[in-house]
Amino acid sequence: MRDATVAPVKRLGVALAVGVTMALVPACMEGKRPVLVPAADASQRSTGDAAIDVVLRRLELAETTTFEARYQIHTLLGDTITTAEAAQDGLKRRAVRVGDVLYRDGTERDPVTCSTATGACEPGLDDAPIASLMVTRTFFSTSAVARLEQVGRVASGPATVEDRELGGAAAVCVTVPVSGGATTFCATPEGVLAGYEGADTRITLLEYRTELTDGLGQRLLTGAVAGS
Repeated sequence: MRDATVAPVKRLGVALAVGVTMALVPACMEGKRPVLVPAADASQRSTGDAAIDVVLRRLELAETTTFEARYQIHTLLGDTITTAEAAQDGLKRRAVRVGDVLYRDGTERDPVTCSTATGACEPGLDDAPIASLMVTRTFFSTSAVARLEQVGRVASGPATVEDRELGGAAAVCVTVPVSGGATTFCATPEGVLAGYEGADTRITLLEYRTELTDGLGQRLLTGAVAGS
């Protein structure tokens, strides 16, 4: 496996928050216990599969939470391993590093796409530099929601849900059967992606906190671009 580096350019990000009421729905968990599932309302997405919706509703919350995380992205095409980090201070500030591309945006700053190798930044947010890794800068939030909805539409049978401990977080995971195999998505209680196993990519959560530390979150959000 080789360690990937990638380079910069431009364009934009999103935000969404979801208020939920909770309804008890049985699901296929470890120990076969019931799961608290957000009850559907007009503002919430639903796939029609209760197990998928458990994780989908969590992932919808990620855009507004405060957290820091470190990931490993394994792109199966080319067998490439890339490190990634993400930090978010609610809607105010967000920073995501994938390989040597750093994205910064939020309600309190102008969006930029930067190279940690050179320290150079360009205005706007551009996913093009990391497209070959089969991820976007919102791989931990809105991109995960879109992927899960898409997988739900092509599911070949009912999904199953279980609890897992991932990257120090108590995650809920859903495994969706699809033609030729299965795809798994995991989410932390705050809605941040805790794992993904698909036909093209594996995303592994290595480290996770619901606060911003100097060594990770604050460094990503406010530190020097070069070497971030």
